[in-house]
Amino acid sequence: MDYSVSNALNFNSHGLEELLLIYDVYCQYGVHFEDRLEDMPQYLSIDPGMKILGAIGKFHLADHVDSCFSKYTLNFMKGAGHIDGETMETLWSGMNKVSGSARSMSKSHRQETLDDYMRDWNWRKTVGIGKFLHLKCKVYCLLCHFSVPTLLTKLKRSQIGLNSTQPAFDELTKSCLQRNLPVDSWRCDEALAMEERGESLKIFDINRKKAPTLAEITLQLCEERGKLDDIGGDVVDWIADGIKAENDKWVFKLKLHP
Repeated sequence: MDYSVSNALNFNSHGLEELLLIYDVYCQYGVHFEDRLEDMPQYLSIDPGMKILGAIGKFHLADHVDSCFSKYTLNFMKGAGHIDGETMETLWSGMNKVSGSARSMSKSHRQETLDDYMRDWNWRKTVGIGKFLHLKCKVYCLLCHFSVPTLLTKLKRSQIGLNSTQPAFDELTKSCLQRNLPVDSWRCDEALAMEERGESLKIFDINRKKAPTLAEITLQLCEERGKLDDIGGDVVDWIADGIKAENDKWVFKLKLHP
């Protein structure tokens, strides 16, 4: 990966000040990326004046821990485009067409068949890029109709979604202003966080409070029982017994229906 990224960053990149690197596990890959470049300068090198912005695609970011969201989502990168699918993921739906034939093949035959299919897919994509560049110089509307009908359809859908959510956002902003909430300060904090990045992006994290566990609730009830009178202590015992009975009921069901 380091060798591929290093060569890609050095190809026709003269004058670029910033570069967006999207990788499924960039939260781990990018931690010591610069150190690895320094350890192998004879093979790996990039322009020292180039700033790398690391991100994780939305398809994979949903499976990461919550702390990865604000740091590596494309939502908080000004100027970053939204990618429509990825190379491997866009192959999956098409692969279903050959899955029936490949299911009964031997391992080697199946591998050759799938490789041939993916090579054909990549070849058609390469040819399509050539047509894309050729038509771009001539007729722009024909380019849009020929090359990216799926993107245009999704663009129309996103515009409909934006039009439907904009009034709600405006109403929320108006309500915050009426309650004298610091909306302008929030906007300044947002702009500063997106510029500084790193730990500054934590302002976008959602504050979530985990529900107490059964052991924590039981311990709290036991501590409260000593501070209450006899009637209050009986109520605490009754609640604790109810929690235990409910827990035992689910354990019993799980044993009956593993």
